Amino acid sequence: MEENRFDAAAAGWDDDPARRERTAAVARAIRRFLPASGPAGHAVELGCGTGLLSFTLADAFARVTLVDSSPGMVETVARKIAAAGLAHFFPLRADLADFPPAGFACDAFYCLMALHHLPDYLGLLSRCFRALREPGLLFIADLEKEDGSFHSHIPDFKGHHGFDAGKLKRDLEHIGFTGIEYDRVLTLKRDHGEGEKEFGIFLMKAEKRTTDNADKRRRKSSSFSIFQPRK
Repeated sequence: MEENRFDAAAAGWDDDPARRERTAAVARAIRRFLPASGPAGHAVELGCGTGLLSFTLADAFARVTLVDSSPGMVETVARKIAAAGLAHFFPLRADLADFPPAGFACDAFYCLMALHHLPDYLGLLSRCFRALREPGLLFIADLEKEDGSFHSHIPDFKGHHGFDAGKLKRDLEHIGFTGIEYDRVLTLKRDHGEGEKEFGIFLMKAEKRTTDNADKRRRKSSSFSIFQPRK
């Protein structure tokens, strides 16, 4: 079971320097879209693991809910929150297959290397759209489409082998998102025994705006807007 694999890995999750580097790159890219004036409402990290990304963005939001289905990950992030004294952080164990529930509301969702683990990622993204207050933000950081090598060490892996940027953009537009921007933020290198392979990590930003300006934003997002993350 994949959940058990994450439970077992929780204690040493933050020790991986490549994981910390990946998190820092994604956090820099996300900050480009956040107001410089102060914390930006209530954000939810989907598939938070030990909360590395949320801790890196700790000053960016007034309230942060960290959601994961793994008991081991949620216990670890709860201990980290207590140790850091972050009163605006709230851990939550929940299955992303039916989260967020009806009536849930927030201002932003973000996830890092979580979406490709979900067979029905479209269901999650649709529920996120409904839960977002306007103007709402969605940030997806994940693997670019690959040949399956990334998870070759997991024989029973049942997720997606990354995402095609064009298809994911069309999926988001079909749900109702606008203002979509995309860029590769990092290239991972892994040794798979037959030599080193490279895997792209992207960030896709999307907005929920169903006001009179939505049509204009949709036309502007008909092709990708490429941004350069802040160094």
